[in-house]
Amino acid sequence: MSELPHRWCAYARCQEDLKTKIAVDRHSWGLEAQLNRLVAEDGATLSEAELERIAQSESRKERHRAQLRETFLVADKVTASPEESVYARTQLQATRSGAGEDGWTLLCELGAGHGYGEIAVARGVSTGSLRVRAARLRRALTGPLPQRPSSRHSGAKASARPRLAPL
Repeated sequence: MSELPHRWCAYARCQEDLKTKIAVDRHSWGLEAQLNRLVAEDGATLSEAELERIAQSESRKERHRAQLRETFLVADKVTASPEESVYARTQLQATRSGAGEDGWTLLCELGAGHGYGEIAVARGVSTGSLRVRAARLRRALTGPLPQRPSSRHSGAKASARPRLAPL
């Protein structure tokens, strides 16, 4: 049996490294990025140094995303209160109807982590036009939202909901 090309040896090594990991962390995201580049058209020409750079770059990106999640996703905001759930559903429906179908799809793709370049290629439009569209949607959707229901436990009076944070 003949030797595998460098590309597939590197792929097998990344797969083996991923198989032994017990948690999804920034290192595993780096390995996934390596795998993605190896199966891309230019994967055959990548050196070991380039593969390592790809992994380090993706690890940094994931570390940054984790910091953003830690900063902006507050765990105590999740609630089991039916009133809060209804309010969240109403807020989401208002946002969706305000964005329109195409705008909502764009925001969902961005929220799922797809980059502007990736979406632009899939839609056959320029990256700049998507950035402008997303910025206009965010500006349009940060208007006043419905009143939050008052909480029986806090005794506090319901106040106007703050504006949505930019995506």
